[in-house]
Amino acid sequence: MRMPATPFGHWLFAAAVAVPLALGGAGAAEPGVETEGGATTQRVAVDQTSGYAIGGFDPVAYFVERRPVEGIRGVEAIHEGAIWRFASKGNRDAFVDTPDLYAPQYGGYCARSAALGIVAEADPRVFAIYRGRLYFFRGEAERARWLVAPEDHIATATRRWPRIVPTLAR
Repeated sequence: MRMPATPFGHWLFAAAVAVPLALGGAGAAEPGVETEGGATTQRVAVDQTSGYAIGGFDPVAYFVERRPVEGIRGVEAIHEGAIWRFASKGNRDAFVDTPDLYAPQYGGYCARSAALGIVAEADPRVFAIYRGRLYFFRGEAERARWLVAPEDHIATATRRWPRIVPTLAR
């Protein structure tokens, strides 16, 4: 598989690469689909138990260690009204300097759902880094479907996201 260029070298990292991509197509949702039962309304995905963005995982670690790493108490920053945790002060500083580079796309919500025009919480342990950007998914099946045609999903989600954002709490 040819890996796309990113600021961090030539790679696409997603643990689901081994999952058969034939799990489903990359078809778009029916027009008018805007909400999903149980969807949250916060602009950044915040774990309702811990109160931390993306469940307390370090957003920089996905790029540096290529895996989810839990942040530690006291190594935190506020961005987009949410508290983010980091595994090191260096990771925190990198995030504070360039949050748009490290923050997950679509507020940390499921990237495939965003492409379908809905908001759905994602599992920060189910992710992909594609062209230097971090994407989360609700589950392995959504990630596998997204990986079939990431460019198409990104284009559709990017077009739909501005209509979704106003529905989220500030």
